[in-house]
Amino acid sequence: MARVGRIPFYNIPFHVIGEVIFFGIPYKYVYRWTKSLAKQIALFNVLTFFYYFPWEIGYWPLVVAYFMMKSPEMIVPLYFCYLPAMVAEMIAAMVIQSVILAVLPERIRRPQW
Repeated sequence: MARVGRIPFYNIPFHVIGEVIFFGIPYKYVYRWTKSLAKQIALFNVLTFFYYFPWEIGYWPLVVAYFMMKSPEMIVPLYFCYLPAMVAEMIAAMVIQSVILAVLPERIRRPQW
C-alpha cells in the first residue's frame, strides 16, 4: 500500500518498527501477565497510547517536514496541527481494538508466537 494516495514508501518501516516495539513484543507479556479479558484490553490500550504519543506523533511531523515538504522549520507547526487529529485517531483505534479483542475467541486472541 506504499503508493496508495500520498503515502510515501519510507513511512512503512516506521510503522513496522513501531508495531513490533509497541505491540508485537509487549502484547506477549501482557497476555501472560493478565488472565482477565478486561485487564488485557486495558493494557492493550495503554500500549496503544504509548505507540501514538512517543512514536507516531513524534516522528510523523519530522517525516512530513523533512521528506515531503523539504522544510525543517515546519516541524513545530506541523506537530500542533497534527496533534488533534492523532488524538482522535488514537481514541478511535482504542475503541475498535477493544471491541475486536472482546469478541475474538481465546485461541485467536492469544499471541501466536
